[in-house]
Amino acid sequence: MRRSPASHLESQFFFSDQLHGKPGLNTVTHAVRIRGTLVLERLETAFTDLKARFSALRSTFASEDGAILRLTDEAAYPVRLA
Repeated sequence: MRRSPASHLESQFFFSDQLHGKPGLNTVTHAVRIRGTLVLERLETAFTDLKARFSALRSTFASEDGAILRLTDEAAYPVRLA
């Protein structure tokens, strides 16, 4: 797990989340209808590849001694949907 200082913007989001207690307040959701046969293994592979490419999808935040840290998991563990 890589530990690094959170950016200014990440710190603001962390503070807001702690203050309001509403995780996901800044989450944008969108639904898409997909037609056809779903190959679960391919979807899992696609999500695993996304997770491997973007460290933000492997990151969490913590407060330690008054500093906000970004904790990034270096390993992109496979995504399992079923």
